[in-house]
Amino acid sequence: MVRVIRQVASAFPDNLASLNDLLNGTEQALVIFEPALKIAEPVSALLTDFEREYFTVLAIEESDAGDATVAHQRLLAVQTSDHQITTATHQLIPAIYIPSAKLPAARSLISELQQFPNSQIDPIQYLILGLVRRGEQIRVLEIDSLPPVDSNPNKLRLQLANRSNDGFFSTFVLRKISKVFTRVALNFKLKPNFITVVSFLVGVLAAIEFSRSNYISGALFLQFSLILDCVDGEVARYTKQFSRFGAWLDALSDRVKEFMAIGGLAYSVQGPVKNIWLLATLALILQTVKHLSDYDFTAVRESLEVKVKPILLTQKADGLAPRKLRKKSGIIYWAKKIIYFPIGERWLLISIGAVLFGAQVTLVTLIGLGFLSLTYVKLGRVLRSYKWGDNIKDCNFIDQQGDLGFNFKFSNFRFGWGLSSLLRLIEFALISAIFNFDFNANLFLLVFVIAIYHYVNLYDSLNKISPTQRFLGLYLPGRVLLILIVVKVLGAQTSAIPWICTYLGLVIIWRGGRRLGARGN
Repeated sequence: MVRVIRQVASAFPDNLASLNDLLNGTEQALVIFEPALKIAEPVSALLTDFEREYFTVLAIEESDAGDATVAHQRLLAVQTSDHQITTATHQLIPAIYIPSAKLPAARSLISELQQFPNSQIDPIQYLILGLVRRGEQIRVLEIDSLPPVDSNPNKLRLQLANRSNDGFFSTFVLRKISKVFTRVALNFKLKPNFITVVSFLVGVLAAIEFSRSNYISGALFLQFSLILDCVDGEVARYTKQFSRFGAWLDALSDRVKEFMAIGGLAYSVQGPVKNIWLLATLALILQTVKHLSDYDFTAVRESLEVKVKPILLTQKADGLAPRKLRKKSGIIYWAKKIIYFPIGERWLLISIGAVLFGAQVTLVTLIGLGFLSLTYVKLGRVLRSYKWGDNIKDCNFIDQQGDLGFNFKFSNFRFGWGLSSLLRLIEFALISAIFNFDFNANLFLLVFVIAIYHYVNLYDSLNKISPTQRFLGLYLPGRVLLILIVVKVLGAQTSAIPWICTYLGLVIIWRGGRRLGARGN
């Protein structure tokens, strides 16, 4: 339960003392707003609607006249009447969520803050400053602006539910369309997970249509599936219906739908077009290797670049190096978004390419653009990783993705974020060699299911879910050995391959089902 306090004192001279009384008068999670703050309910609900693990604040993005430094949704520095910041990136909204487990940390600051007379006037700002200076992790919920208090609550809530950091096509096309369907879903009180399942089924229809060479209907179904994929997230954010299972189902279904669409295109021309399964398998491998390393790099970067070193409250400067304020607009910003080749752009290419140029040209283009994106992104990340050094800690989630069947620590290596993807590439290469590089539907199916299995490992590792049940997936050496025996004894076209894939598919479903039964998920 979250206790909401919209006023910390009846008179400003007693603010710090009243704040102290509030912190000591409860063991519940606490949300405190400045008395004079005028804030619309849907905006305040971002802090008050459910419990969190970390301190959380609200801030307005891209405010070079602001009073805070934020990177990767983490608060790094705060400005007060007695303290300066090197680079202003955001404007803090005077409110803070304090989790119950962090109440002692907040309470212990009050006596130190009393040395600053201005803390009596602006207690919340000084409390946030003190927490940052102590090295506490403070999450930042970013908003574009502070809407008027009398804003239409339903429209504002829907606006806040719409993601602002999507790719170009998703932001300017899909999200505009998805709002219509989101309103319908809300009117019918549809659950986010139900919408995800419907989106998945529409994606299955898209793959079936592609496999029948019905490219126009396949393209339409694929785009509609992507729109519904926007809707489920918007409904979840609007209604605050979040769960680990929902996040897992949403993320995994996207991968399955995309791989099925690629397989459907290959199947449609597998007779007349030679090596079409080679193209389909390469497209799948390329996307898997790129995507897995994207997740790992982001997680490592956030663990390293947003850690705040404790500094004295009496120190006026924040001790940070100057930062460049990166505005989320303009040609360069959106060009970089497109180069990253996100899901909206990939699925748009699959849809338009299939209709205009057919399966073969579409897959070749998908591989070519995917490779260019991989090269551009990885080169930039390798150069960035040089700054990190090799003494990297708290990144055990990378080690857990090794899937080797034994403990092998490589996360303390500055390029460790790429080694899990490298192991996947090695595994796919070994399996392809077992098939004598004769790319067929069986090999594609194997790579498909194993790739999805590694996505499950990734999501479990990032969510700190115990890896104790991973032996069911046989680990990398066990899978390769099993496939080697089956192919050498029964041949590359054996029906045993689909049965192996079925087994791994059931393991994936079972591991996902564990989230349904877990409390708080």
